[in-house]
Amino acid sequence: MSEEKLTGRGGKYNFPSSVPPEDPEIVKAALGSVLHWYNRGNVSKCNTAEEVQTRCEEYIAECYETGQRMTVEKLALALGITRETLWKWEQMNDERGNIIKKAKDCIASYDADMVTAGKMNPVPYIFRAKNYYGMRDQVDIVATPGQQLQDIPAEDVANKYAELPE
Repeated sequence: MSEEKLTGRGGKYNFPSSVPPEDPEIVKAALGSVLHWYNRGNVSKCNTAEEVQTRCEEYIAECYETGQRMTVEKLALALGITRETLWKWEQMNDERGNIIKKAKDCIASYDADMVTAGKMNPVPYIFRAKNYYGMRDQVDIVATPGQQLQDIPAEDVANKYAELPE
């Protein structure tokens, strides 16, 4: 039986939407990090600002030491809360909310550094920036009631359009 061709002419993974199988070492490292935070024990007491600050620092240090990519999802896991609770805490105008905002700013800064260095695909970065970091690509046009458009003689408009090519 011949070996299946993965790349090149007739290869299975030639299209951008097609992703080769995961590298077992990458999977192992990612799941090891997930298990580390999942098995931290009861972290539901992580309610005081000091506890949240300590856990955020531990999470960032763990990512630094292991070379894992920081994510909002894993930040919530490290705190022992859901992403929804993380979002609610972030909306609070208190010390805990400010700590969450700062931790998410660290993740956003890391992502921006990775994408500008060409180490992260821009498409997931755009998704994350819009969904997690509040960025958007929209232009707001404000129309003020009562503002009159400039009166332009019909003859000037006709002359302007006469100059256009067919």
